[in-house]
Amino acid sequence: MFCCATSEMTTKKRSSAEIYDRAEEEIESSKTLKKARLEDSAKEVAQCSAEKSYMASMKRSREEIYYSANEEIESGKTLKKARLDDRAKKVAHSSAEESGMASMKRSREEIYYSTKEDLAESSKTLKKARINPSTKEVAQGSTGESCKATRKRSWEEIYYSAKEIENSYAENELKKQKTDAAGVGGTTNIPTTGRIEAPLGPESFIYHRILGQGGCGKVLLATHRDSGKLVAIKMVIKDSLVNYDPHFIHVERQVLEIAEGSPFCAHAYATFQTEDYMYYVMEYLSGGDLFYTTIDPCDLTTIRHLAAELLCGLDFLHSNGVAHRDLKPENIFIDGTGHVRIGDFGLAATNMFGSKTLTGRTGTQSYWAPEVVRCQPYDTSADYFSLGTLLCKTVFGVNPFHGESMKEIMRNICCKIPRLQRGIDPVLADFLCKLLRKDQNMRKEAVANIRQHPFFNGVNWEEVEARKTPPPFANQLSPMEMTASVIELEDLVKHQQPISDTKQKLFNGFSFVSDAWRAMQ
Repeated sequence: MFCCATSEMTTKKRSSAEIYDRAEEEIESSKTLKKARLEDSAKEVAQCSAEKSYMASMKRSREEIYYSANEEIESGKTLKKARLDDRAKKVAHSSAEESGMASMKRSREEIYYSTKEDLAESSKTLKKARINPSTKEVAQGSTGESCKATRKRSWEEIYYSAKEIENSYAENELKKQKTDAAGVGGTTNIPTTGRIEAPLGPESFIYHRILGQGGCGKVLLATHRDSGKLVAIKMVIKDSLVNYDPHFIHVERQVLEIAEGSPFCAHAYATFQTEDYMYYVMEYLSGGDLFYTTIDPCDLTTIRHLAAELLCGLDFLHSNGVAHRDLKPENIFIDGTGHVRIGDFGLAATNMFGSKTLTGRTGTQSYWAPEVVRCQPYDTSADYFSLGTLLCKTVFGVNPFHGESMKEIMRNICCKIPRLQRGIDPVLADFLCKLLRKDQNMRKEAVANIRQHPFFNGVNWEEVEARKTPPPFANQLSPMEMTASVIELEDLVKHQQPISDTKQKLFNGFSFVSDAWRAMQ
């Protein structure tokens, strides 16, 4: 019993060290608790202060509310009165040409009526006005008080005298319903303005649909507002062309002017430019291109007419020193009568006369001639190899040098014989093989008398040149069915990175208007 009591007393005793440690822990715990309470109190004070500050900032005097409401009412009235047409703000103005052409800010109807009023007030003075188009200076006689009040107009606006404006206005009223006698363009039933001819700009046309699109721009179906003429507008981004190769800036325009002499080449009516874009106003060829066209290999008549017309167009280009360099089905177009046209001269080379040659790879790889693949000097005969390849692709639906990769295709172009469909007409096969000769000197000899090849027996080349032979394809769908929709100009013209004044000078002299376009106005 004594031992148990002694043990119990021992367990109840704590050393002074244990008591000290425990007391120290309780003191630290007490301090921590007080600190936490102080922090919570500080947070509550800060939150309360923030709420008071927020409430104070939200309060406004009755005078402030009154004047603010007054301002809002006035602003509402102003907004109701200001009904601006956003589309008018987004109109892309044409950049000034080197000759100093300023963008016309008034419609030609306004010019007409304004000058008509001037004529009524001071007819004698207006009759003395003479304009020199070459210097764009106006030799004016003495003016009456009414003429002094007339504000200055740009030389484009006063280019026509009041009498000329009246005559042109009357003539254009009679030309609204005019149709294209050649059958390659046509007019639309979109109402025209009956306005006189003036420098072209993007706003001169109504845009309907995108016909094609590439890395440098797009091709659009459009209607000329004044004449109702249906055209194709090719838009090219200036900056992309400058970065690719400035050499090509004027090439296509120059070739298009040359191409006016052949009925088997695409024609341009005009070209113009803005700060960001180059525009080509082209014939609208409603039949599309050969890429989406197939021919029965047994239909030798169609193949013969197609090959004959393409040879005529290609021979014309070569005789005028033009190497196309990008012949392929996508660049062969069909007009409204079913005849074919060679187009897209963006990569063409000019002044290719005599023994002049070119180097460098240009065009579409799968249609290159062997000398182009090997980076050897070549001349216009390379176009005949491309012609043979595109005819095979159109007739048989496959490239004669088809491969699993572009590297294999180029190896086949240089080393393999063309693979033609079994069972085809042997005369047709021989004609194609002559175009596809790998040695360019042998190819030159073969194509020198290609029109006398047996494949063209019975062909009257004079009639072909005059487009008196039946067209390779049937008459195409009327373009009227494609003009129902309208695309706004601001949806087509995207703002581009500005190019420097030095680069802009590269485009000097780009714009032109053809005689054919002037005759249609």
